[in-house]
Amino acid sequence: MAVSSMRLYVCVSEAIMREQPLDAAAGIMRLLFAEQVAISNPKETWVSDSQDAWIKVAIPDRYVGWMLLKELTARMEDYPIDVRVSRLKANIYGGPNIIHPPIMELPRGSGLKVLDAVDPMWLRIALLDDQEGYIRRIDVTSTSTHYYVCVPVTIMMKEPSHVAEVVSEALFAEPVIIREKQDHWVKIVTGDEYVGWMLLKDLIGRGEVYETDVKVSRLRAHIYGVPDTVYKPIMTLPYGSGLKVLEATDPRWLKVALLDDQECYIQRGDVTAEPAVLDKQQLLEFSKRFLDLPYTWGGRSSFGYDCSGFVQMLYGRMGMHLQRDAKQQVRDPRFREIPLDALQPCDLVFFGFKESEIRHVGMSLGDGLFIHATARENMPWIRISKLSDVEWSGALEVYYPYRTARQLIASKEV
Repeated sequence: MAVSSMRLYVCVSEAIMREQPLDAAAGIMRLLFAEQVAISNPKETWVSDSQDAWIKVAIPDRYVGWMLLKELTARMEDYPIDVRVSRLKANIYGGPNIIHPPIMELPRGSGLKVLDAVDPMWLRIALLDDQEGYIRRIDVTSTSTHYYVCVPVTIMMKEPSHVAEVVSEALFAEPVIIREKQDHWVKIVTGDEYVGWMLLKDLIGRGEVYETDVKVSRLRAHIYGVPDTVYKPIMTLPYGSGLKVLEATDPRWLKVALLDDQECYIQRGDVTAEPAVLDKQQLLEFSKRFLDLPYTWGGRSSFGYDCSGFVQMLYGRMGMHLQRDAKQQVRDPRFREIPLDALQPCDLVFFGFKESEIRHVGMSLGDGLFIHATARENMPWIRISKLSDVEWSGALEVYYPYRTARQLIASKEV
């Protein structure tokens, strides 16, 4: 069947329609994965000096322009869109776990066809070539209501009770999936696939996606009702909290919208656009910004971290998503076990009662030092310890008699 009689879709994360069949030509519009186009004229094709093939396409009643043929794919059947990416970026994985290598990364607004939705945290999807993949439910939306945490930090409990065990935290503007409701509690799933109960009042539903433009870059940042620090802050947000910018004309202040669309202000010095991915040397210095913050069981924020929450946040700055608990992190296949005397900066060191009972994790700083969040030794804060310290020596008589280390496997080795 001729390509002109088939349905054409953008098959890359994003593509640019241009005025002329040249990479340097002015762009007409940006197209996302799975957007459909039509061939404007089958005879209008062009091969550039670089041997790239171009074709003239149209979006009916909107635009006509040139696109690279390699950025398009033809299908005999429609590709129905069931969900759209709601995060700034989202990965498609080869299996229903973030430890699987991503197949591709899609920007916000990209559409996907769902094959099945039986898993509570993952959707099985089909790409345009019918290759199957998986995307986290938290990264897409298919309903008219989107749920977000509307307080700086909310505590997640094991059971719907104020006296239940704390399991984790969810942060301001973090999207969540509601699994169950019980009185004034809701059972949620967070982006790191953790499940717990939070107070319903700490959650807000929106008809539209809350698109964040900046993130808090300080350990704490005040939100004000007016652009003046002589007035009382209306909220204090932890590091990493996202905010939607409404106006950026003032040299000192940004006007932002909270999740209920209330207009507020934050100082420019407290936020940054999407943070850059850090290399290992930069991560070492970055980690020390959190020294002396309180140890908090279940903590994932700069108001207080637990050991695995701290390491999870640090590795996130290197662009790597880790699972929530130390016992999960030690089994991550993206790491290999190494001898403790081979530890390099940014490697992970784990502690426990035995190999199958890992309870603690820290990040190596090199030279036998590691940074971690701990309550041991009557010092409940983020601090630097030595592997030679008695408490962390792995001796039989100490609290954690078992130690092991993990190092990221280089991409060329995978």
